[in-house]
Amino acid sequence: KSHLETVQSLITDRAERQAQLTSQLEAAEARNAESLAGQGPALNIAKNTCRPNLWNAQDYDLYLSTLTEERHIDDMKKFFTVVKEGNDAIMKKESPGGENGTEASERKRSRSVNNDLY
Repeated sequence: KSHLETVQSLITDRAERQAQLTSQLEAAEARNAESLAGQGPALNIAKNTCRPNLWNAQDYDLYLSTLTEERHIDDMKKFFTVVKEGNDAIMKKESPGGENGTEASERKRSRSVNNDLY
């Protein structure tokens, strides 16, 4: 009988501890959600620009210094233009200030560039 009482007390202690930890977890998740709410645009920008897939400046310098054909250099210039336009579009889309009406005055990239690079 004493063994049964001991097991029951241990079970109630564990249940109380689990309830306490569950409430602490819910409170921590709520705090985390509040802190991440202000970082939403920055997190979306980081995710959409695919930074792990991009080279760093030294890698580009090294690669560009090995290029000798004008055709390859021109292709890299077009590639950098497309990457810049993509990053600008992501920044504009995710910026908290909204759109500022200059979009109509900006010249859009021609379709021939799209077809050449994709």
